Amino acid sequence: LFAITLTPTKDLSAHRLKQNFYFLLDRSSSSQKRRFPVFKRATLKALASMQPEDTFNIFILDKSITSFRSENCAASLKNKRAAEDFLETQESSPLFQNGNVYSTLKQILPLIPDNDEMHTAILLSDGRNNLDTRKKQDVFNRWIDANQEKVTLYTAAVGKDDDLLSLDLLSTQSGGRLLYSDTHASFPRKLAKLILDLKHPLAKQIQVSCKPYQSRSYIELYPDSYMLPPLYANGSYVICGEIDNLAPFDLILEGRHQQD
Repeated sequence: LFAITLTPTKDLSAHRLKQNFYFLLDRSSSSQKRRFPVFKRATLKALASMQPEDTFNIFILDKSITSFRSENCAASLKNKRAAEDFLETQESSPLFQNGNVYSTLKQILPLIPDNDEMHTAILLSDGRNNLDTRKKQDVFNRWIDANQEKVTLYTAAVGKDDDLLSLDLLSTQSGGRLLYSDTHASFPRKLAKLILDLKHPLAKQIQVSCKPYQSRSYIELYPDSYMLPPLYANGSYVICGEIDNLAPFDLILEGRHQQD
């Protein structure tokens, strides 16, 4: 087993893709009642970390979807204040105690443009649901098939009694990762830090391949069947795999940067 870490040797932020954020606040379960105000505060904190040229939208997920705007808007001070007013009108709801936020995810895809810009969704949820393991994986597979690498999905959870395994699996299969905070106080700060980490995307729809110098060598990269994370200018990129002997091999990393 091996891991290769690729780290930029020069500043590539000038070549960044435009970033579009989608904050998905889950209030589909009664357990969200105490978390939903934290989700709202964290979202506002995250908006303050965005780049002025980027865009955002907010979706409240329960039995249906309530959106802040019909389409993304610029991260201007005026729009951030409007987002704060919007969130103040959204209250946690105990009505859907057996809600399933995972089945609602696909409904956001038609609301996201299909272009060469970066589209990053962040699901704020406890991850709890009424699905068994098989049905949950079926829902995840349907999401991945429908997504077609259109949106990179991150998940964010706070406090106790979260289904962290499901959230981690969903985000990993969708090119993102799980953000977790054990306290409500630190959750907004951690979400804002995530936005800063994602501010310079360089390429999406990443594909990695390799070719060993020795024809008999066996080599395999992981994962080989899910969406890989995008490439960012201000972060390292880790590639994991397995090789049967320590022999040289060529590694090729490809991705989409606008029309390139």
